[in-house]
Amino acid sequence: MEAPRPAEEQAKDLCEFLAPHLESFNWAVTSGLKNLPKWLLMQELKRSDEDSILKIKVTNLDLSRPHNDRAQPIYPYQCRLGGTTYGGVLKVDLDVKYGDLPTHKTSVFCENIPIMVNSCLCHLNGMSPSDKTAILEEETESGGYFVAGGYDKILRLLILNRQNYVFALERGSFGSRGNNFTNMATSLRSVAPDCSSVTTNVHYLSTGNMMVLFPIQRRMFFVPLPVVLRALIECDDQSIYLSITEGKNDTFVNDRVIAMLRYSAEMGLLTQAQARDYLGAHFARAVQAPSHFNNDMICQLLLDRYLFPHLTGKSPTAKFNLLIFMAKRLLSLVKGDIRPDNMDAACCHELLTPGTLWLAVLSDAISDFLRGSIFQIQRDESLTLGDYARIDSVLNKSCGSVEKKMRHLFSTGQIRGNSTLGLSQVDGLSIIAERINYMRYLAHFRSVHRGAFFTTMKTTAVRKLLPESWGFMCPVHTPDGGLCGLLNHLARNCKVVCGEPRGAEEAKKVLVQNGMVPFITNGVPVIIDGEILGTVPDTLAEHCVASLKRERLNGNVAETVEIVSLPAGGFTRSIYVFTNQQRMMRPVMNNTAKKVEFIGPLEQIFMLIGALPTDTDKPYCEIHQTSMLSLVASLTPFSDFNQSPRNMYQCQMAKQTMGYPQHNESTKTESKTYHVHYPQRPIVRNSTQDSHGLLDFPLGTNAVVAVLSYTGYDMEDALILNKASVERGFGHGCIYKTHRYIAKEIEPNGIFTNIRDGQIIDNELDKDGLPFVGAKVHAGSKILRVENTKDRKERIMRYKDGEDGFVDKVITTSDDSGKITSVVIKFRMVRTPTIGDKFSSRHGQKGVFSFPWPEENMPFTGTGMRPDVIINPHAFPSRMTIGMLIESMCGKVQASDLCESVDATPFQYSEDFRATEEIGKKLVERGFNYYGNEVLYSGITGEQFKADIFLGVVYYQRLRHMVGDKYQVRATGRINNLTRQPLKGRKKGGGIRLGEMERDGLLAQGVSFLLRDRFMWCSDGCTAHLCKKCGSFMFTQTKKEENGFEETSCNFCNSKDKITTVYIPYVLKYLVAEFAAMNIRLKFEVDEDDE
Repeated sequence: MEAPRPAEEQAKDLCEFLAPHLESFNWAVTSGLKNLPKWLLMQELKRSDEDSILKIKVTNLDLSRPHNDRAQPIYPYQCRLGGTTYGGVLKVDLDVKYGDLPTHKTSVFCENIPIMVNSCLCHLNGMSPSDKTAILEEETESGGYFVAGGYDKILRLLILNRQNYVFALERGSFGSRGNNFTNMATSLRSVAPDCSSVTTNVHYLSTGNMMVLFPIQRRMFFVPLPVVLRALIECDDQSIYLSITEGKNDTFVNDRVIAMLRYSAEMGLLTQAQARDYLGAHFARAVQAPSHFNNDMICQLLLDRYLFPHLTGKSPTAKFNLLIFMAKRLLSLVKGDIRPDNMDAACCHELLTPGTLWLAVLSDAISDFLRGSIFQIQRDESLTLGDYARIDSVLNKSCGSVEKKMRHLFSTGQIRGNSTLGLSQVDGLSIIAERINYMRYLAHFRSVHRGAFFTTMKTTAVRKLLPESWGFMCPVHTPDGGLCGLLNHLARNCKVVCGEPRGAEEAKKVLVQNGMVPFITNGVPVIIDGEILGTVPDTLAEHCVASLKRERLNGNVAETVEIVSLPAGGFTRSIYVFTNQQRMMRPVMNNTAKKVEFIGPLEQIFMLIGALPTDTDKPYCEIHQTSMLSLVASLTPFSDFNQSPRNMYQCQMAKQTMGYPQHNESTKTESKTYHVHYPQRPIVRNSTQDSHGLLDFPLGTNAVVAVLSYTGYDMEDALILNKASVERGFGHGCIYKTHRYIAKEIEPNGIFTNIRDGQIIDNELDKDGLPFVGAKVHAGSKILRVENTKDRKERIMRYKDGEDGFVDKVITTSDDSGKITSVVIKFRMVRTPTIGDKFSSRHGQKGVFSFPWPEENMPFTGTGMRPDVIINPHAFPSRMTIGMLIESMCGKVQASDLCESVDATPFQYSEDFRATEEIGKKLVERGFNYYGNEVLYSGITGEQFKADIFLGVVYYQRLRHMVGDKYQVRATGRINNLTRQPLKGRKKGGGIRLGEMERDGLLAQGVSFLLRDRFMWCSDGCTAHLCKKCGSFMFTQTKKEENGFEETSCNFCNSKDKITTVYIPYVLKYLVAEFAAMNIRLKFEVDEDDE
């Protein structure tokens, strides 16, 4: 077997694996923060009784590394133990100016701004593995997450529409946006340098007119297209007409352009001044313009912020040309010359990276802080606008909102207020980096969510796996159930472009050298990052694209530049060049140049790529046969021999396996972690198993597995375990549960102590009031004591879990005086495999432990080998997990000769090179049966089985689904106040739901009285008085007579002698009351024989 790779190489691989997180955050705290002040709007205030204006502008942002008050570095493990946030101090430099007074320079400090672990601002960055272990961190710690409130948090990757690209859309919802609106529009999502985005639509109306959408503060405003065009530059009707029609004699297009121009003429808006005055007058409140702005200034503010902000700062002609291009594409869509884009395809997507999200939320938080400060200054009439000292005081008090907004993002995953990101969701943005096992932890960083909005959609189109996703999204690694197709994972070789855009200038030079000219009406438009730079003659278009790709391959243009030539016929003939970040790219082999080339999803759909590295007859081919799989999916041995759903199940079960998630367990404070005591590395593994340090975090055990129907305890998915194997440690594990206690939160002025007047008060606790390490605890055991230093009042905290455990570790945090202020207590619950626990192979074959069979009664081979696990043969035919059978054969080869390494990487065998033949030959060479069968003898009678039994070595995983966590039983207990039925939930002492299938199963067995017990006696059974005359128990009433006896009568029919007592479910009474509220009376009859 191969030796594990050095920790330095594993850490390097991990950093590349986590690049979408680390690189994006490094960009955010360097270039992002440096350029952000340019895009933060200056806040202005002018009082009605004053002529001068107060202006506040951010000039610089500087984020420091995490440190304490004594300027000592703070490390992530300290924040985990203390339950704090690993963050730095953001220094915000401001210029405050009022009227003619000199500019006042001031600074405010926003504390606890979260910093990503192992980023360029983290103290772990650049440390060697030995240095990291010296400060109690993981040897291969590569970060990519934040520590917020003591928990590891990840900002998840979200799918967004591709930026700066014109989409042609056809949606039914567009028709409901106004009179004469149709279902057709073109759309462009424009992203400004500060990561804020604005989606601009051009809608087609049935009258031939076109309207431009301005989305402002989640409201939609529509303006005729000619009005916006005139507001941008000085132009007449003829120039607009020729720009759209290109002088072609197309009656369909010409008629609609004339109708559109006639509509704007009827509005009386024929000049640039009239158009700008119109927009300024109608959008003053919407854009929240300062009161001293005139209409022209308001119009400019509108066009800068809400119309193609990625082109703001450039010539207005750039926005004019882009709007014309959108109009032409819309008319082509209406005419039927092009097809609408599929917005569910990967070629239309990009990813929202953590750094972009972090920077956008910080930008919103700073803008809100400035607006809030202006509001506070305006409300305080006693504050003179030229009093810089008092203004500084207001700014210092208001800056705490920045930290609050960032903390809210990480604690709840939500964005407060109106976000400028243009997301369809404002929650679920951050998740806890669960460490159930190492594979689940890594999978978090490559998971991509489609968006919470799509989980509520009834259509399945958004969930479908489309061909455009090949090589970018894993076709296997997605959960089964509600998130199927919505929560995907990046392919192993997929790269997300992060950092400053590179290659735009080099691409422009190459295009100019190959025939691109400044923008004119005819020719193929060339669009670089949403800006139309010029056109290329149609005869030179392909030559230009080929030259640009050749320069990219040779390194003269950045390798992350995406070059797309959209052909005629279904598309608008154009050349797109993308250099922006957040795009997905992946490597392929250029067979002509014999070099690796990066391509994007939109570029890929016009390329011919061989699926195997051996497909050298194609222009391109894959670098590896598993390039389209995610890391987790690529680890399934011989997955190409399995049915696809089983590979999907394995991706989920691999992340639910009890493993060895981390080596520095002593410094981790996750609320719940799982551990297997004796994990093993798999002896049958793929070529990717050694990457990213996975061998150092094993997930299971190599078990001898017999495929045999034995004893009847292996029916369905049940499996039998060798009792001796379990006793020797097979599947043994434990659960760690962590609780944090803060003295002052338990008792005001409280301290942890167990000593009063020099004497120990409670012998169950140590002298500091904390439990003894290693002590066994059960429900009600004392775990700590807190005493109020003023009135000496004590508070005893007790162990509340229903399962016995042990105090594994006690971690204290002290103040400067050495007094313990908080404590973290970690409890350990031993989990030996018990009947009902779940196990699984790496092929989606999950089973329940049914019986610990004594070793002396287990079947054995002629050499005395006994299996650890027995599974039923019926598990294979319907599920078709042939990969598990091949793994079993390979495991036997590997176990008999550790020097022989068997590669289980999928897609390496074929009809000409069969796996069973190659492995069968190796089995024969080692004295085994060619097919992997063995002669077995009964452990009970000693007789030889008549049939040979398939036996081999399979890597088995113990899942976290255990009886100890799920079993519950009760006769009576807490109930719902409304229905009086048992509550749901184990923690609430609830009952187990007995559904229709369980009811039918019990009826089939003839145990009807058991149903009566479950549905009546132990549920909501109650006594009710029923009037046999009117058939109702809604109107019966019991009164106490003068003689002390109770008498029941019916208020509806005034009957006293027709009242009987019945035993019914209380929910029936509730149902009758609900019907009565709707004026419906239910009548019941009582069988006299059963009375």
